[in-house]
Amino acid sequence: MKIRLITHHHHNLKEELNVHTNRLQKRIDLVFPEDNRLFKSKHGFVYMAILKSFPSADKIASTDIRTLRKCFEVSGRGKRISLTAEELKRTAKHSIGIASVSEEIQIKHLVRQIELLKEQIAEIDEKIEKFSVQTNSPILSMPGISHFSGTSILKVQITSIDKLQFFT
Repeated sequence: MKIRLITHHHHNLKEELNVHTNRLQKRIDLVFPEDNRLFKSKHGFVYMAILKSFPSADKIASTDIRTLRKCFEVSGRGKRISLTAEELKRTAKHSIGIASVSEEIQIKHLVRQIELLKEQIAEIDEKIEKFSVQTNSPILSMPGISHFSGTSILKVQITSIDKLQFFT
């Protein structure tokens, strides 16, 4: 039962994340449509930091370049983006996006909701991994089977066994 509940919750959070990400993209398409060709990844740290602080082309264009550069300062692992603060500001100045305080507020709120959902998913992933290690199932030794997919497979097996026992 625990496996079913936690994997179901994980699935629901992922769906909610997808909905919020799509809503965010709609808002960005209105206020800074050129943004889509500037950033290859819509999930990176720099991308989210810029949206959180400067949720429109107008905000980016009117921001001091030194302040904008701070969003590009990333420590730790990960792939670095090729976009510079100067390129972003130049593109924002010539953007065809609309200026809308309402859209900017929605973008900021969606970014925070997405960050919260990602934290919650990471927490659930940890729990699933701990459960997966505790079960010590041989399914995890198969190449390409992660803790989550292994737990999902176990969930299906347990559900099938429960149904079989119910009917016998």
